[in-house]
Amino acid sequence: MTISERTTPQPSPTCSYERWIICGYVMFSVVMIATIYLASPAPDAADTSVAITMTLP
Repeated sequence: MTISERTTPQPSPTCSYERWIICGYVMFSVVMIATIYLASPAPDAADTSVAITMTLP
């Protein structure tokens, strides 16, 4: 029996969480974009008020 036959590779516990972390970042960015869209003022608003809305959701 060789060393490679004795040891079985164990799956890394972090690999299963990478998908959920990326999914969480995507969901967070979608929520932030929706917040900016809903909080943005009317089309006749000044550019500064739109910039403030985008920086402070």
